Amino acid sequence: MIFNSSQMIPQLREDFEQLLAFVTGSQAQTATIDQMERNLFRQVLHMGYQLLRLFVMKRAEAESHAPLVKKNKTVLPYHSQKERDYFSIFGKLKFERAYFYAWGGSGQSPLDEALSLPERCYSDLLMESAEMLGVAEAYSKGLRVVGRLLGLNLSELALETSVTEHSQSVKAYYDQKVPFPSAEEGPILVAQADGKGVPMVRRETNFEGATRQRGQENGEKRGDCDRCVHD
Repeated sequence: MIFNSSQMIPQLREDFEQLLAFVTGSQAQTATIDQMERNLFRQVLHMGYQLLRLFVMKRAEAESHAPLVKKNKTVLPYHSQKERDYFSIFGKLKFERAYFYAWGGSGQSPLDEALSLPERCYSDLLMESAEMLGVAEAYSKGLRVVGRLLGLNLSELALETSVTEHSQSVKAYYDQKVPFPSAEEGPILVAQADGKGVPMVRRETNFEGATRQRGQENGEKRGDCDRCVHD
């Protein structure tokens, strides 16, 4: 197990040399482009994971453990190294960073703010990608694409929560947009229709022939189509 950046760098150089050998070696002479593309994609993802881990390690190692002076002049002495989870687009990271704490108050880890870490563990890039897929399809289908491409198991609840939070910014976004010139564009006509199968209550059901026929469902539905036109 590699615990510091000085040990990681030689290993990363060796991994990169192996990647070059994989592309130019004897196996590459008989590989199809599909085989090469799939293998490279996985190996590059793994290298991205290690490089991101190295980046975080270097930042954590460079932290000062001198007492932290907050904006309100409160002084927090160094307490310990605390672990933090980060679910990146390359996979899950765990790292330790400096934690400052004074008895009777709240603690603080300055590196969280310096790195602009999200409130929860999920990376912005990962959630942006999952949300883009979730807009066009059901959340579960988008998450299957994330799992297939990146090998990540992202929960549906995490995606739902992220979409709910980001939806709070929609109104503010449209409020700050300059209205389009309606005199030039003309009026807007919006047409909407939605069809549903509405379950019938029992008093509306025809009970002639109490026994259901083969393939007949337990209960019936009545078609309903709603239309709306406005400008």
